[in-house]
Amino acid sequence: MLELISLFRLTCDLIDTGTLRENLEWADIVIGPPTSGAMLETLAANRPFYPLSLPPNDTNKKYLEGSPHFESIESLRRHLESGQPLEQKELLENFTSLEEFSNAAARTSEAIEIVLSKASGVESP
Repeated sequence: MLELISLFRLTCDLIDTGTLRENLEWADIVIGPPTSGAMLETLAANRPFYPLSLPPNDTNKKYLEGSPHFESIESLRRHLESGQPLEQKELLENFTSLEEFSNAAARTSEAIEIVLSKASGVESP
C-alpha cells in the first residue's frame, strides 16, 4: 500500500491498526473495492465510501447504481477535487432494502409461513 501512496503522490495517512468500526469514527472518507464488506459497513456508519475497481475487474456496475464508481485513481482524484457531494442513500438501500422492508426478519417469517401454508393446503391468516 505504501508503494501506491508513493506512486500516485497521495497525501494521506495509512492506518492498519484497530477495527474498521474504530477507524470509521475518525475517517473522513473510505476508498476501497465495491466487493468488500467494508463498503456496506462504511455506508451503514454514514461515512462516504468511494468504490474503486482498478482494471482489470469484473465488478457488476448494476449493483453500484446510486453512487459514482471509479475505475482509475485519476477519475477518483477528479471527483474528490471537484467537491461534489457523494449521495449514497440509494446505494445502501439497493443492498439492504431497509426502507422497503424495515423489519426484514418479520417479513422473512411471514414469507415462510405463506410458503408452508400453501404446501400444506392450509390458508395462513
